[in-house]
Amino acid sequence: MNKNEIFIILRATSNKKISDIKNISFSKIWKKGDNKIAGNSILKHKNFGFEIEQKYFNKYYIQEILDDFFTNENVMKFAKLSLLNKELLVVVYSYDMFPAINYNSKFLKFLGDNDISLSHDLYDFENINALC
Repeated sequence: MNKNEIFIILRATSNKKISDIKNISFSKIWKKGDNKIAGNSILKHKNFGFEIEQKYFNKYYIQEILDDFFTNENVMKFAKLSLLNKELLVVVYSYDMFPAINYNSKFLKFLGDNDISLSHDLYDFENINALC
């Protein structure tokens, strides 16, 4: 069984139609008004957007994962796009082990220089299983 699953998601949104995204591959693309969940017509996207997602297993350090994630040419092209609301999401599902969540100053400067906000979601399933 996995000790943890970590999703790194780089997402961009805009209230205007997004152009100038040639030669970039995405995990997901949506239009304003599209359903957020297939078959659910209640939750709709409020903006145009796209994202690149990568999944990792059994990792000890978030910074090492991010260093790997940002070596991808598509990710770097995406990060450099301007006039978009960009967000880096770090989602951790821990079954037995949380990774160290610390960032070096060079990486934080890179996020700031490219106007990318940082968000974390942490889920501890080890303690949930103990309650069952």
